[in-house]
Amino acid sequence: MREELVKEIRILLSSRKITQAKVSELCGMSRISLNRFLNGRTDLRLDHFFKLCSTLGIKITVPEVKCSRDERGRIPEKTV
Repeated sequence: MREELVKEIRILLSSRKITQAKVSELCGMSRISLNRFLNGRTDLRLDHFFKLCSTLGIKITVPEVKCSRDERGRIPEKTV
Protein backbone atom coordinates (compact mmCIF):
# COMPACT_ATOMS: atom_id res chain seq x y z
CA MET A 1 0.00 0.00 0.00
CA ARG A 2 2.82 2.41 0.85
CA GLU A 3 4.42 1.91 -2.55
CA GLU A 4 1.15 2.63 -4.35
CA LEU A 5 0.63 5.81 -2.34
CA VAL A 6 4.17 7.03 -3.01
CA LYS A 7 3.70 6.28 -6.71
CA GLU A 8 0.48 8.33 -6.77
CA ILE A 9 2.13 11.21 -4.93
CA ARG A 10 5.01 11.22 -7.43
CA ILE A 11 2.51 11.21 -10.34
CA LEU A 12 0.61 14.13 -8.79
CA LEU A 13 3.78 16.14 -8.24
CA SER A 14 4.91 15.51 -11.79
CA SER A 15 1.56 16.19 -13.46
CA ARG A 16 1.06 19.41 -11.50
CA LYS A 17 4.68 20.44 -11.96
CA ILE A 18 5.11 20.95 -8.22
CA THR A 19 8.56 20.59 -6.72
CA GLN A 20 9.31 18.65 -3.56
CA ALA A 21 10.61 21.90 -2.10
CA LYS A 22 7.27 23.66 -2.68
CA VAL A 23 5.17 20.80 -1.32
CA SER A 24 7.36 20.38 1.74
CA GLU A 25 7.09 24.12 2.40
CA LEU A 26 3.28 23.99 2.14
CA CYS A 27 3.22 21.00 4.49
CA GLY A 28 5.60 22.46 7.06
CA MET A 29 8.23 19.75 6.72
CA SER A 30 11.73 19.67 5.39
CA ARG A 31 12.38 18.82 1.75
CA ILE A 32 14.81 16.17 2.94
CA SER A 33 12.08 14.43 4.98
CA LEU A 34 9.74 14.44 1.99
CA ASN A 35 12.49 13.15 -0.30
CA ARG A 36 13.37 10.35 2.11
CA PHE A 37 9.70 9.36 2.31
CA LEU A 38 9.32 9.36 -1.47
CA ASN A 39 12.44 7.23 -1.80
CA GLY A 40 11.31 4.70 0.81
CA ARG A 41 14.03 5.49 3.32
CA THR A 42 11.77 6.73 6.11
CA ASP A 43 8.16 7.25 7.13
CA LEU A 44 6.52 10.60 7.73
CA ARG A 45 5.15 11.81 11.01
CA LEU A 46 1.40 11.30 10.98
CA ASP A 47 0.64 15.02 10.98
CA HIS A 48 2.96 15.55 8.01
CA PHE A 49 1.42 12.60 6.18
CA PHE A 50 -2.12 13.98 6.58
CA LYS A 51 -0.99 17.49 5.65
CA LEU A 52 0.73 16.13 2.52
CA CYS A 53 -2.41 14.25 1.49
CA SER A 54 -4.58 17.28 2.17
CA THR A 55 -2.26 19.59 0.22
CA LEU A 56 -2.34 17.26 -2.80
CA GLY A 57 -6.08 16.59 -2.55
CA ILE A 58 -5.68 12.93 -1.61
CA LYS A 59 -8.65 11.70 0.41
CA ILE A 60 -7.74 9.29 3.19
CA THR A 61 -10.48 7.20 4.76
CA VAL A 62 -10.06 5.19 7.90
CA PRO A 63 -12.32 2.18 8.41
CA GLU A 64 -14.52 2.22 11.48
CA VAL A 65 -13.08 0.23 14.35
CA LYS A 66 -15.42 -1.43 16.79
CA CYS A 67 -14.19 -1.91 20.35
CA SER A 68 -15.70 -4.09 23.03
CA ARG A 69 -17.24 -2.00 25.74
CA ASP A 70 -18.42 -2.78 29.23
CA GLU A 71 -21.92 -2.04 30.56
CA ARG A 72 -20.91 1.59 31.19
CA GLY A 73 -19.66 2.08 27.64
CA ARG A 74 -15.99 2.05 28.64
CA ILE A 75 -13.34 0.12 26.77
CA PRO A 76 -12.03 -2.43 29.25
CA GLU A 77 -8.33 -2.62 29.98
CA LYS A 78 -6.65 -5.60 28.40
CA THR A 79 -5.71 -8.19 30.97
CA VAL A 80 -2.49 -10.10 30.51
